Amino acid sequence: MDSDLFVSWIQHFIRHVKPGETNPNLLILDGHVSHTSNLKAIQIAKANNIVALSLPPHCTHKLQPLDVGFFKPFQTYYDQPIESRLRQRPGFGILPSDIPSLVNTAFSRSASIETAVSAFRKCGIWPLDVNIFPDAEYAATDIACRETESLFPIGVNDTMPVSSESSCASVILTSSVALGSTSKDLQVSASPLGLRL
Repeated sequence: MDSDLFVSWIQHFIRHVKPGETNPNLLILDGHVSHTSNLKAIQIAKANNIVALSLPPHCTHKLQPLDVGFFKPFQTYYDQPIESRLRQRPGFGILPSDIPSLVNTAFSRSASIETAVSAFRKCGIWPLDVNIFPDAEYAATDIACRETESLFPIGVNDTMPVSSESSCASVILTSSVALGSTSKDLQVSASPLGLRL
């Protein structure tokens, strides 16, 4: 994804979700530069009552619903028929023309509403569960702490100390406190295309 494509996607998202002053939306993003450094997209989101939350680096394996609930089953459903064919017909590989059918089958089996709901639950995103992971799972390293500190410019994170015991989960929660809200203030409801605050 590049910056221009992400701006187009944000505009598409706004048309379909229709956020407003009385129903702001939370958009959870990975840390890709096209999302985090795209001033135009950030301004469009803010002007349309979309709160963009970027997941902390090196935590997507726990906090990214696609990583948790979709990619692994997709890979399994993609690999199974390939391995089966290779066992049944040794010496005959998979042709490039076979790939679209394999991807379609794997996607159809792994992309379901149940998978999405389960993935958001396993990540603690919906329903909101701030205690889904023990702190020991997110013991920070020096590198992780330095990267986390660089996410927030000087002045913005004055109320957000980052210690050697910081975690991915605490960074998210602390950053919301630094922006003036608490998890008690956060009212979230599900919608087919996003979360409403």
